[in-house]
Amino acid sequence: MVVFDNSIFCLTLHPDAKPRSSVDRVQDRIDYLLETLRENGEVAITPTPVLSEFLVFAGQSAPEYLLKIRESSFLRIEPFDERAAIELADREIAARVKGQQTR
Repeated sequence: MVVFDNSIFCLTLHPDAKPRSSVDRVQDRIDYLLETLRENGEVAITPTPVLSEFLVFAGQSAPEYLLKIRESSFLRIEPFDERAAIELADREIAARVKGQQTR
């Protein structure tokens, strides 16, 4: 499972978006991530608060982006509430215990 934050979500949908910090070859990295997700049949979950942030960024183009998101085979918008926050924290902690890089 992959969960996108606002930075990655913006860079995925809007390639001209600029990351807040300097990142080498950011578009190459995003392209590789998306290619890997598609190849593995993975779905990238985007929590509803991230969608809201992105739509503010998108402004009047928001309806076009919403259509693109809905048509995507690898992006899925999911509600994010207290239960989701607890589940994500559990998974993050478990991954760290296993020594997996999660960020």
